[in-house]
Amino acid sequence: MHQIEGKTRRNGGKTRSGAVRASLRRVIRTRTVAATIGAAGAAAVVVGVPAAHARDVALLSNVSPRQISGGSREANDVTGFVSSGGIEYAILGVERGFAFFDLGDPEAPREVAVLPAPASIWGDAATFGDYAYLVKDYPPGVIGEGLAMADLSRIDEGIVELTGHLTAEGMTRAHNVRVNPASGTLYVCGANNHGLTMFDLGDPAHPVLTGFWNDAYVHDAFLASYPQSDGSFREIGYLACGGQGLAIVDLTDPAAPVTLSRYFYDGLAYCHQVWVDPEGRYAYVGDEIDEIANPGVFGPTTYVMDVTDPSHPQIVRLLQGEVESIDHNMWGRWGYLFQANYTSGLQIWDIRDPADPREAGSYDTFPENDSRGFHGAWGVYPDLPSGIVLVSDIESGLFVFDCSPATGIPIVPFDPAALSYGARVYPNPVLAGAQIRYRLPRSAPVRLRILDASGRSVTTLVDGEVGEGWRQVEWDPSGLPSGVYFARLESVLGARSARMVVVR
Repeated sequence: MHQIEGKTRRNGGKTRSGAVRASLRRVIRTRTVAATIGAAGAAAVVVGVPAAHARDVALLSNVSPRQISGGSREANDVTGFVSSGGIEYAILGVERGFAFFDLGDPEAPREVAVLPAPASIWGDAATFGDYAYLVKDYPPGVIGEGLAMADLSRIDEGIVELTGHLTAEGMTRAHNVRVNPASGTLYVCGANNHGLTMFDLGDPAHPVLTGFWNDAYVHDAFLASYPQSDGSFREIGYLACGGQGLAIVDLTDPAAPVTLSRYFYDGLAYCHQVWVDPEGRYAYVGDEIDEIANPGVFGPTTYVMDVTDPSHPQIVRLLQGEVESIDHNMWGRWGYLFQANYTSGLQIWDIRDPADPREAGSYDTFPENDSRGFHGAWGVYPDLPSGIVLVSDIESGLFVFDCSPATGIPIVPFDPAALSYGARVYPNPVLAGAQIRYRLPRSAPVRLRILDASGRSVTTLVDGEVGEGWRQVEWDPSGLPSGVYFARLESVLGARSARMVVVR
């Protein structure tokens, strides 16, 4: 959602800054919250949606904002996180902060922690490693606290700790935040109503400012790293710039971004969000208010653009829903596009054949109406390993869905043991150095080596008895050429490899 001068939203159009919290350092320990499904006396707004409002989507649970600690009345965006112990979590933005839910039982989400923040209807989160990066946006004149950083390394113990705030270049608020895990880069969108601000996450606890792109305001961004013939990667940003349309920018060198194209497409009102398929061929662009600004546009409309040549994006088709509502946020997985479309709720498109997209399923989280209003579904997150899909709804909070009837891809209970033995590399690609984290379910003799693409051992980092749990070693690839390498973990428990790319 964005700010439109003179537009009333709710409560008579009043601006509600809310009570400003004096401190964000309070840590709230584990507390169980009854989910809507099967919860006696639960106070959620939505207890269940009639079958007429659902198509091939099953509701697993729903937690209302009023069930969440901290006094919030509304929710905003949602994202997911998987702990080092293999437990899935939802991070839900709420009016007065951010709520963290254990999804070990998706039919009964458990509130683990709430980090309070100055009240705002806008909020967003992204994660990298064991850290969450949290932003709040505010109307002009309201001063926030910058980008908050939270340590999630002990979330399985019920502890989420706020570690500090980023206020680089006077940043006090931002509209959105994204992370590209492939490059280890943090992107802050619309900081103090500006463009894109970039940080290196070589040390996730201490992001380092690396550059800006300020040719236009950036409302949201999609980031992708594309391999090149020399083994390097090219970082491309697809930037939703509100009334300034779509910008496609080469961000490989964040200190010197190169704008590849600016696209003021037909029907542009407010370019709100972008998702790009894994091949980098099609961009799916949501325009938040084209349904309001353009009388000829009916129903949630997604602009499908061919971006094979990022210098010349072109609209090739439209995805249009059959109800009157407007679109907000979306994300793709498995060849399906999951959309949060305000008053019409969750909508799923089958885009496995991009030339013949089809509606696959839906669930109306706001059954009161399908008007062109700013109520209902705000965000969607389909990327958790188990396959459950998360949706945030302004009035009704967190929804957890099984979308397998629509996609044919079954929910698979995520086994924490799958992460009990193995290695991870951050950042990846590796530019100057890397942190290699590995985990053992029990003590054992271990050898951790770096291998090149041919399987030749480059160096040995660990060779000896190692105790149970997570360990971390630093690796400096100085003197090695660009290319593909593997961190090879070997013990009596077996062998595991983590692929990485060194970029010079």
